[in-house]
Amino acid sequence: MFPVGTRFWKEFSFHGRKVETRLLWRASATAWGYAAYAWREDQAEADLVEAGGRRNAAEIVPGVFHTIPGVRDCKACHETPSPTVLGFTALQLSGDRDPDALHQEPLQPGMATLATLVERRRVRPVRREWLARPPRIEAGTPRTRAVLGYLASNCGSCHQPSNPIPGVTLAFHHPAAAGVVEQPNSGFPAAPRGHD
Repeated sequence: MFPVGTRFWKEFSFHGRKVETRLLWRASATAWGYAAYAWREDQAEADLVEAGGRRNAAEIVPGVFHTIPGVRDCKACHETPSPTVLGFTALQLSGDRDPDALHQEPLQPGMATLATLVERRRVRPVRREWLARPPRIEAGTPRTRAVLGYLASNCGSCHQPSNPIPGVTLAFHHPAAAGVVEQPNSGFPAAPRGHD
């Protein structure tokens, strides 16, 4: 259980430019808050996006655009059936980065990983085997590994056998993503970026 005051930040950048930063925070014992910010052209500041979101905020590839979600969009995923953090698993925090991942970002100094969170005593339970051998998706080809990682990160939170949402039957949860990590106290560091 994440304590009141916990905050998660997620940043989206395309072609070397910041486009969006999302914020998810535990506002009370029973409620989470949501906000999305759009970065200005000069990259100096970001502004709160209107409640309905913003379509076509940035072109990712020719003809494909990134949409910044509105609060209703956030709630549709994070509050079905009850408030939760999505995609925050051992796999997303693994120091073993996939160089072929669609939104891969090389590990940089200061980024949070399982090892740094354990070192700071921010997660429980401590799984020593994950520190000795960071979680990874084993696959026959680099492309298969990248595809399975994308599905696990973007779809596996809902598409899994234990999901209580009616009608969601396809399972994309991967065993390497097992064990949602929880932290015992406030002051949680920013979630790592670029893993979804």
